Amino acid sequence: MVVLRNYPTIGLVNGSVGTVVDFRKDEEDGCAYPVVRFSDGNEHVIRTETEKIEDTHGNVLAKREQIPLMLAWALTIHKSQGLTLEWVQVNCRGIFAHGQLYVAISRATCMIGLQILDFVRSLCKTSQCVIDFYAKLKSYIQ
Repeated sequence: MVVLRNYPTIGLVNGSVGTVVDFRKDEEDGCAYPVVRFSDGNEHVIRTETEKIEDTHGNVLAKREQIPLMLAWALTIHKSQGLTLEWVQVNCRGIFAHGQLYVAISRATCMIGLQILDFVRSLCKTSQCVIDFYAKLKSYIQ
């Protein structure tokens, strides 16, 4: 499983990966929550999180409750944006957009946990507007 939010007090970040090892029943609400063992060996109960959208008067317009976990055995590059992952295997087949390979490999926290499959140099594409932006920026700095 991959965590979808930061828990700085217990050392978890959006993208921390672990395995569900048990479920623990909460005495207050009676719900069973997953116990996740993370790669550092620590186990944490991941409970439901609630997000609310309120108007200017404090009235709740929308509310969403979820356990912020997602299966992590396969994520698309799009779904991995914003995550920090210890173990990343990128299959380059199907990469079609500028910057897509960068987004995929930049999710990895270290080279040891990164595996790139089916890589070809032509996949390293830079958008012309990015090249132009940095050329313009360089002219301002000099």
